[in-house]
Amino acid sequence: ADDPDTDLNRFVDSSSWTRIGSRGFPGDSAVFDLQHRHSLMELSFEANESIQGNVQEVNAILSAMIRRVDRNLNWLEPNRTTDNDNPAFVVLDILTGWSIQNRRAPRWHTDHCGWLQPEQLDLQSFYDFAQHCNQIVEYETVTGTATRKRYTTNMVMASDAPIIETCQNILGQCRAQLIITQAGKIGVMLDEARTTPRQLFTPSNSWEFSGSRSFTEIPHAFNVQFTSPDLGWQSATVVVYRPGFDATGSGSNEVATLFEDLDTVGITNPHQAQLYGAYMMSQAIIRSEVFTFNVDTENLVCQRGDLVQVAHDAPLMGGRSCVITGIDNGWLNISERFGPLGNENEKYTFRADDGTIYSGDVTAIDD
Repeated sequence: ADDPDTDLNRFVDSSSWTRIGSRGFPGDSAVFDLQHRHSLMELSFEANESIQGNVQEVNAILSAMIRRVDRNLNWLEPNRTTDNDNPAFVVLDILTGWSIQNRRAPRWHTDHCGWLQPEQLDLQSFYDFAQHCNQIVEYETVTGTATRKRYTTNMVMASDAPIIETCQNILGQCRAQLIITQAGKIGVMLDEARTTPRQLFTPSNSWEFSGSRSFTEIPHAFNVQFTSPDLGWQSATVVVYRPGFDATGSGSNEVATLFEDLDTVGITNPHQAQLYGAYMMSQAIIRSEVFTFNVDTENLVCQRGDLVQVAHDAPLMGGRSCVITGIDNGWLNISERFGPLGNENEKYTFRADDGTIYSGDVTAIDD
């Protein structure tokens, strides 16, 4: 108490620094020669018998400070309270901010230190997607009805993966991805149903039409893994079943026996994880067919995500493909599950081993 240096913060009684290490670029004027800008953290704890040796790991709940734009596409100052979990602004910050991966040299005196300048981005698409992510949705829990933002991203990422891969992984949890727009800018495309076709492709503006389908064994259910705040931010799992399967085989369902694990990025809500698993299951079932044709660049006006129409004399599209897995007393056992017959009989078309194509009416569909 009588020590005159007691109140000075550069003296700590009964403690000493043994080593301060930092990696960075020589010649910087900073006190610590760091590669990135940092918020330095001070840690204080009282030692007792439960602490042995050095503290190897410190756990903390962190809040991000990311760059955003308003409805007029003006840049806003980062803060710790607004839209920091919005996937659109998280990706925007990765692309334009200084907190990015693989930075070779810091740029301390520029407003935009990212790989892309704002004029290279379709900021309107980022803002529109951000509003979509902020929509409030309701879902049922064991205790009643709850609400959440449609899409959020909460994570601490330290990765050497390419920036494009990181951005696509984040947007992929929200049914979106980065695209290059017709204006040559980087924008966000939301995977949603379109009603107005953007372009019609015919033999007049395209050629070499072909189609293929992969017949893969689709799992009966996904074990979707996410980070649960209720479990102390540990990993949790929610099961998403394929239509026609469940855990017990109730009703007309079959017992699910083929499971696959599905990881998520930045998802901390079980309902969001469940919808992501359902979206991936739907893609596995519905998007197994791929159609390809060639188009001259000057005849291409659509971009990824647009609805287009195809009118060629070769393909017959609109049906659902499957594999005949067996024949039993006149019934064909097939690899896909169909619904009941509609007002008009369903049609069938199949190709025999010798290449002959047959077609006719489906008279009955059983479970």
